[in-house]
Amino acid sequence: MKKTVCIVLAAGMGTRMKSSLAKVLHPIAGRPMIHYPLHTARAIGCDRMLVVVGHQRADVERAVAAADVGFVVQAQQLGSGHAVAVCEEALAGFDGDVLILCGDVPFITPATIEHLISEHTRAEAAVSVLSVHLDNPHGYGRIVRGSQGELHAIVEHRDATAPQLLINEINTGIYCCNASFLFSALKQVNTDNNQGEYYLPDIIAIGRAAGLNVQAIVTGDWQEVEGINDRAGLARAEERMQAIIHRRHMLAGVSILQPSSTCIDDRVMIGMDVTLEPGAVLCGETSIGSGCTIGAGCVLSNATLGNKVHIGPGCVIEDADIASGTRISACSHVHAGISAS
Repeated sequence: MKKTVCIVLAAGMGTRMKSSLAKVLHPIAGRPMIHYPLHTARAIGCDRMLVVVGHQRADVERAVAAADVGFVVQAQQLGSGHAVAVCEEALAGFDGDVLILCGDVPFITPATIEHLISEHTRAEAAVSVLSVHLDNPHGYGRIVRGSQGELHAIVEHRDATAPQLLINEINTGIYCCNASFLFSALKQVNTDNNQGEYYLPDIIAIGRAAGLNVQAIVTGDWQEVEGINDRAGLARAEERMQAIIHRRHMLAGVSILQPSSTCIDDRVMIGMDVTLEPGAVLCGETSIGSGCTIGAGCVLSNATLGNKVHIGPGCVIEDADIASGTRISACSHVHAGISAS
Protein backbone atom coordinates (compact mmCIF):
# COMPACT_ATOMS: atom_id res chain seq x y z
CA MET A 1 0.00 0.00 0.00
CA LYS A 2 1.25 3.48 -0.93
CA LYS A 3 2.43 5.57 2.00
CA THR A 4 0.01 8.19 3.26
CA VAL A 5 0.72 11.37 5.21
CA CYS A 6 -2.09 13.30 6.86
CA ILE A 7 -2.27 17.09 7.04
CA VAL A 8 -4.76 18.46 9.58
CA LEU A 9 -5.71 22.10 9.07
CA ALA A 10 -5.90 23.89 12.44
CA ALA A 11 -4.50 27.39 12.00
CA GLY A 12 -7.69 29.45 11.97
CA MET A 13 -9.19 31.56 14.72
CA GLY A 14 -12.81 30.51 14.25
CA THR A 15 -14.36 33.95 14.62
CA ARG A 16 -17.93 32.64 14.64
CA MET A 17 -17.24 30.83 17.91
CA LYS A 18 -17.05 34.28 19.57
CA SER A 19 -14.31 33.01 21.87
CA SER A 20 -10.81 33.80 23.06
CA LEU A 21 -10.05 30.08 22.63
CA ALA A 22 -8.91 28.74 19.25
CA LYS A 23 -11.79 26.87 17.62
CA VAL A 24 -10.02 23.49 17.40
CA LEU A 25 -9.35 23.58 21.17
CA HIS A 26 -13.02 23.76 22.13
CA PRO A 27 -13.79 20.50 23.93
CA ILE A 28 -16.17 17.79 22.81
CA ALA A 29 -16.68 15.08 25.44
CA GLY A 30 -13.63 16.30 27.33
CA ARG A 31 -11.19 16.35 24.42
CA PRO A 32 -10.24 19.23 22.11
CA MET A 33 -12.14 18.72 18.86
CA ILE A 34 -8.88 18.39 16.89
CA HIS A 35 -8.21 15.16 18.79
CA TYR A 36 -10.86 13.34 16.78
CA PRO A 37 -9.56 13.78 13.20
CA LEU A 38 -6.07 12.93 14.46
CA HIS A 39 -7.50 9.78 16.04
CA THR A 40 -9.05 8.84 12.69
CA ALA A 41 -5.75 9.40 10.89
CA ARG A 42 -4.01 7.10 13.36
CA ALA A 43 -6.74 4.48 13.01
CA ILE A 44 -6.23 4.18 9.25
CA GLY A 45 -2.48 3.85 9.66
CA CYS A 46 -1.15 7.16 8.33
CA ASP A 47 2.64 7.07 8.33
CA ARG A 48 2.92 10.62 9.59
CA MET A 49 0.68 13.51 10.68
CA LEU A 50 1.30 17.22 10.24
CA VAL A 51 -0.86 19.81 11.99
CA VAL A 52 -0.92 23.26 10.42
CA VAL A 53 -0.95 25.76 13.30
CA GLY A 54 -1.27 29.52 13.46
CA HIS A 55 -3.69 31.14 15.89
CA GLN A 56 -2.71 30.16 19.46
CA ARG A 57 -0.15 27.78 17.98
CA ALA A 58 1.57 27.02 21.31
CA ASP A 59 -1.71 25.98 22.91
CA VAL A 60 -2.69 23.82 19.95
CA GLU A 61 0.72 22.15 19.91
CA ARG A 62 0.51 21.38 23.63
CA ALA A 63 -2.97 19.93 23.23
CA VAL A 64 -2.02 17.35 20.58
CA ALA A 65 1.72 16.86 21.09
CA ALA A 66 2.73 13.27 20.33
CA ALA A 67 5.63 11.38 18.78
CA ASP A 68 3.75 10.89 15.51
CA VAL A 69 2.59 14.52 15.15
CA GLY A 70 4.64 17.29 13.56
CA PHE A 71 3.72 20.96 13.31
CA VAL A 72 3.93 23.45 10.44
CA VAL A 73 3.31 27.15 11.04
CA GLN A 74 0.99 29.20 8.83
CA ALA A 75 1.99 32.64 10.06
CA GLN A 76 -0.65 34.39 7.96
CA GLN A 77 -3.99 32.75 7.24
CA LEU A 78 -4.22 33.32 3.49
CA GLY A 79 -6.65 30.53 2.66
CA SER A 80 -6.88 26.75 2.61
CA GLY A 81 -4.51 26.42 -0.35
CA HIS A 82 -1.86 28.43 1.45
CA ALA A 83 -2.38 26.33 4.60
CA VAL A 84 -1.46 23.18 2.68
CA ALA A 85 1.31 24.84 0.67
CA VAL A 86 3.29 25.69 3.83
CA CYS A 87 3.70 21.92 4.35
CA GLU A 88 5.75 21.45 1.18
CA GLU A 89 9.14 21.79 2.85
CA ALA A 90 8.18 19.37 5.64
CA LEU A 91 7.19 16.80 2.98
CA ALA A 92 10.18 17.29 0.68
CA GLY A 93 10.97 13.99 -1.04
CA PHE A 94 7.68 12.34 -0.09
CA ASP A 95 6.09 10.63 -3.10
CA GLY A 96 3.00 9.02 -1.59
CA ASP A 97 -0.51 10.32 -0.99
CA VAL A 98 -1.48 13.26 1.19
CA LEU A 99 -4.73 13.03 3.13
CA ILE A 100 -6.09 16.45 4.09
CA LEU A 101 -8.46 16.67 7.07
CA CYS A 102 -9.98 19.62 8.91
CA GLY A 103 -9.37 20.13 12.61
CA ASP A 104 -12.98 21.20 13.13
CA VAL A 105 -14.60 18.07 11.62
CA PRO A 106 -14.62 15.63 14.56
CA PHE A 107 -16.93 12.87 13.34
CA ILE A 108 -15.17 11.69 10.20
CA THR A 109 -14.74 7.92 10.53
CA PRO A 110 -11.91 5.59 9.54
CA ALA A 111 -14.32 3.65 7.29
CA THR A 112 -15.16 6.73 5.23
CA ILE A 113 -11.53 7.79 4.89
CA GLU A 114 -10.47 4.27 3.97
CA HIS A 115 -13.13 4.26 1.24
CA LEU A 116 -11.88 7.62 -0.07
CA ILE A 117 -8.29 6.39 -0.20
CA SER A 118 -9.31 3.07 -1.78
CA GLU A 119 -11.25 4.84 -4.56
CA HIS A 120 -8.39 7.29 -5.04
CA THR A 121 -5.93 4.42 -5.46
CA ARG A 122 -8.25 2.39 -7.69
CA ALA A 123 -8.79 5.29 -10.06
CA GLU A 124 -5.10 6.30 -10.03
CA ALA A 125 -6.38 9.82 -9.40
CA ALA A 126 -4.26 12.92 -8.94
CA VAL A 127 -6.78 14.24 -6.43
CA SER A 128 -9.96 12.88 -4.89
CA VAL A 129 -12.31 14.99 -2.81
CA LEU A 130 -15.03 13.79 -0.46
CA SER A 131 -18.44 15.28 -1.21
CA VAL A 132 -21.93 15.08 0.26
CA HIS A 133 -25.44 16.13 -0.77
CA LEU A 134 -27.19 18.68 1.46
CA ASP A 135 -30.79 19.84 1.46
CA ASN A 136 -29.49 23.34 2.19
CA PRO A 137 -26.03 23.84 0.67
CA HIS A 138 -25.87 27.56 1.45
CA GLY A 139 -22.35 28.73 2.19
CA TYR A 140 -20.54 25.65 0.90
CA GLY A 141 -18.39 25.14 -2.18
CA ARG A 142 -20.32 23.38 -4.96
CA ILE A 143 -19.19 20.27 -6.80
CA VAL A 144 -19.51 21.08 -10.51
CA ARG A 145 -19.84 18.00 -12.71
CA GLY A 146 -20.10 17.49 -16.46
CA SER A 147 -22.85 15.77 -18.43
CA GLN A 148 -21.35 12.33 -17.72
CA GLY A 149 -20.93 13.00 -14.02
CA GLU A 150 -17.23 13.77 -14.31
CA LEU A 151 -15.80 16.32 -11.89
CA HIS A 152 -14.97 19.67 -13.49
CA ALA A 153 -14.34 22.03 -10.59
CA ILE A 154 -15.27 23.16 -7.10
CA VAL A 155 -16.76 26.65 -6.96
CA GLU A 156 -17.03 28.51 -3.66
CA HIS A 157 -20.47 29.82 -2.72
CA ARG A 158 -19.45 33.47 -3.02
CA ASP A 159 -18.04 32.91 -6.51
CA ALA A 160 -20.85 30.67 -7.82
CA THR A 161 -23.22 31.61 -10.63
CA ALA A 162 -26.99 31.39 -10.15
CA PRO A 163 -27.19 27.91 -11.79
CA GLN A 164 -24.24 26.67 -9.71
CA LEU A 165 -25.97 27.80 -6.52
CA LEU A 166 -28.72 25.29 -7.30
CA ILE A 167 -26.24 22.40 -6.98
CA ASN A 168 -26.68 20.54 -3.67
CA GLU A 169 -23.49 18.44 -3.81
CA ILE A 170 -20.87 20.21 -1.72
CA ASN A 171 -17.18 20.02 -0.91
CA THR A 172 -16.43 18.63 2.58
CA GLY A 173 -12.86 19.96 2.61
CA ILE A 174 -11.44 16.43 2.86
CA TYR A 175 -9.01 15.38 0.12
CA CYS A 176 -6.61 12.65 -0.91
CA CYS A 177 -3.93 13.89 -3.30
CA ASN A 178 -0.80 12.65 -4.98
CA ALA A 179 1.93 14.64 -3.21
CA SER A 180 3.87 15.73 -6.29
CA PHE A 181 0.69 16.88 -8.04
CA LEU A 182 -0.58 18.65 -4.92
CA PHE A 183 2.38 20.94 -4.39
CA SER A 184 2.84 21.56 -8.11
CA ALA A 185 -0.82 22.54 -8.47
CA LEU A 186 -0.75 24.80 -5.42
CA LYS A 187 1.93 26.91 -7.11
CA GLN A 188 -0.64 27.65 -9.83
CA VAL A 189 -3.41 28.73 -7.46
CA ASN A 190 -4.06 32.49 -7.40
CA THR A 191 -6.24 34.85 -5.36
CA ASP A 192 -8.61 35.85 -8.15
CA ASN A 193 -11.78 35.20 -6.13
CA ASN A 194 -14.29 36.95 -3.91
CA GLN A 195 -12.25 36.55 -0.73
CA GLY A 196 -8.80 37.18 -2.20
CA GLU A 197 -7.49 33.90 -0.78
CA TYR A 198 -5.60 30.89 -2.09
CA TYR A 199 -8.34 28.26 -2.42
CA LEU A 200 -7.35 24.62 -2.07
CA PRO A 201 -10.37 23.52 -4.18
CA ASP A 202 -8.80 25.26 -7.21
CA ILE A 203 -6.47 22.26 -7.60
CA ILE A 204 -9.43 20.32 -9.05
CA ALA A 205 -9.73 22.53 -12.13
CA ILE A 206 -5.92 22.67 -12.42
CA GLY A 207 -5.70 18.88 -12.44
CA ARG A 208 -8.49 18.52 -14.98
CA ALA A 209 -6.90 21.12 -17.28
CA ALA A 210 -3.69 19.08 -17.16
CA GLY A 211 -5.56 15.97 -18.30
CA LEU A 212 -5.23 14.21 -14.96
CA ASN A 213 -7.89 12.15 -13.24
CA VAL A 214 -9.78 14.15 -10.62
CA GLN A 215 -12.84 12.81 -8.83
CA ALA A 216 -15.41 13.48 -6.13
CA ILE A 217 -16.38 10.55 -3.90
CA VAL A 218 -19.82 10.94 -2.36
CA THR A 219 -20.50 10.02 1.25
CA GLY A 220 -24.06 9.56 2.50
CA ASP A 221 -23.75 10.84 6.08
CA TRP A 222 -23.70 14.64 6.17
CA GLN A 223 -23.36 14.68 9.97
CA GLU A 224 -20.07 12.81 9.70
CA VAL A 225 -18.53 15.63 7.67
CA GLU A 226 -20.17 18.59 9.41
CA GLY A 227 -17.73 21.26 10.51
CA ILE A 228 -18.12 22.95 13.89
CA ASN A 229 -18.37 26.69 13.24
CA ASP A 230 -20.24 28.21 16.20
CA ARG A 231 -21.53 27.44 19.69
CA ALA A 232 -24.76 25.96 18.33
CA GLY A 233 -22.73 23.51 16.23
CA LEU A 234 -20.56 22.75 19.24
CA ALA A 235 -23.65 21.87 21.29
CA ARG A 236 -24.91 19.56 18.52
CA ALA A 237 -21.50 17.91 18.40
CA GLU A 238 -21.46 17.34 22.16
CA GLU A 239 -24.91 15.78 22.04
CA ARG A 240 -23.94 13.49 19.18
CA MET A 241 -20.65 12.49 20.80
CA GLN A 242 -22.43 11.71 24.06
CA ALA A 243 -24.81 9.41 22.17
CA ILE A 244 -21.81 7.58 20.65
CA ILE A 245 -20.08 7.25 24.04
CA HIS A 246 -23.25 6.12 25.81
CA ARG A 247 -23.90 3.44 23.21
CA ARG A 248 -20.32 2.20 23.50
CA HIS A 249 -20.60 1.79 27.26
CA MET A 250 -24.11 0.33 27.23
CA LEU A 251 -23.06 -2.31 24.70
CA ALA A 252 -20.17 -3.15 27.07
CA GLY A 253 -22.52 -3.82 29.99
CA VAL A 254 -23.13 -0.42 31.62
CA SER A 255 -26.66 0.65 32.65
CA ILE A 256 -27.29 4.34 32.00
CA LEU A 257 -30.73 5.01 33.45
CA GLN A 258 -31.26 8.37 31.76
CA PRO A 259 -28.79 9.01 28.93
CA SER A 260 -30.22 12.46 28.18
CA SER A 261 -29.02 13.78 31.55
CA THR A 262 -25.75 11.80 31.78
CA CYS A 263 -22.39 13.17 30.59
CA ILE A 264 -19.36 10.92 30.07
CA ASP A 265 -16.01 12.17 28.81
CA ASP A 266 -14.38 10.19 26.01
CA ARG A 267 -11.45 9.13 28.22
CA VAL A 268 -13.60 7.62 30.99
CA MET A 269 -13.29 3.87 31.59
CA ILE A 270 -16.25 1.95 33.02
CA GLY A 271 -16.44 -1.73 34.00
CA MET A 272 -19.33 -4.17 33.56
CA ASP A 273 -22.50 -4.08 35.64
CA VAL A 274 -22.08 -0.43 36.58
CA THR A 275 -25.26 1.62 37.03
CA LEU A 276 -25.25 5.34 36.35
CA GLU A 277 -28.27 7.07 37.82
CA PRO A 278 -29.76 10.22 36.21
CA GLY A 279 -27.58 13.32 36.15
CA ALA A 280 -24.22 11.58 36.63
CA VAL A 281 -21.23 13.48 35.20
CA LEU A 282 -17.98 11.56 34.64
CA CYS A 283 -14.99 13.69 33.65
CA GLY A 284 -11.33 13.43 32.76
CA GLU A 285 -9.33 10.28 33.49
CA THR A 286 -12.05 8.71 35.64
CA SER A 287 -11.97 4.91 35.90
CA ILE A 288 -14.80 2.88 37.43
CA GLY A 289 -14.50 -0.79 38.37
CA SER A 290 -17.22 -3.40 37.86
CA GLY A 291 -20.47 -3.60 39.82
CA CYS A 292 -20.48 0.03 40.99
CA THR A 293 -23.48 2.32 41.44
CA ILE A 294 -23.10 6.05 40.84
CA GLY A 295 -25.98 7.96 42.41
CA ALA A 296 -28.12 10.65 40.84
CA GLY A 297 -26.40 13.98 40.30
CA CYS A 298 -22.89 12.78 41.15
CA VAL A 299 -19.82 14.41 39.63
CA LEU A 300 -16.65 12.31 39.29
CA SER A 301 -13.52 14.02 37.99
CA ASN A 302 -10.23 12.11 37.60
CA ALA A 303 -11.51 9.57 40.11
CA THR A 304 -10.52 5.93 40.36
CA LEU A 305 -13.07 3.51 41.80
CA GLY A 306 -12.50 -0.13 42.64
CA ASN A 307 -15.18 -2.80 42.22
CA LYS A 308 -18.64 -2.71 43.87
CA VAL A 309 -18.35 0.88 45.05
CA HIS A 310 -21.63 2.60 45.93
CA ILE A 311 -21.71 6.39 45.60
CA GLY A 312 -24.81 8.05 47.09
CA PRO A 313 -26.64 10.82 45.23
CA GLY A 314 -25.20 14.31 44.96
CA CYS A 315 -21.56 13.38 45.67
CA VAL A 316 -18.48 15.09 44.22
CA ILE A 317 -15.39 12.89 43.85
CA GLU A 318 -12.28 14.71 42.60
CA ASP A 319 -8.77 13.33 42.05
CA ALA A 320 -9.38 10.55 44.56
CA ASP A 321 -8.98 6.76 44.80
CA ILE A 322 -11.95 4.83 46.18
CA ALA A 323 -11.27 1.29 47.37
CA SER A 324 -13.41 -1.68 46.33
CA GLY A 325 -16.54 -2.21 48.40
CA THR A 326 -16.68 1.38 49.68
CA ARG A 327 -20.03 3.05 50.33
CA ILE A 328 -20.09 6.86 50.26
CA SER A 329 -23.11 8.60 51.71
CA ALA A 330 -25.15 11.20 49.85
CA CYS A 331 -23.79 14.71 49.24
CA SER A 332 -20.21 13.83 50.25
CA HIS A 333 -17.18 15.61 48.82
CA VAL A 334 -14.09 13.44 48.40
CA HIS A 335 -11.10 15.22 46.89
CA ALA A 336 -7.35 15.00 46.29
CA GLY A 337 -5.38 13.70 49.26
CA ILE A 338 -8.38 11.78 50.62
CA SER A 339 -8.46 8.01 50.18
CA ALA A 340 -11.93 6.66 50.85
CA SER A 341 -12.22 3.06 52.05
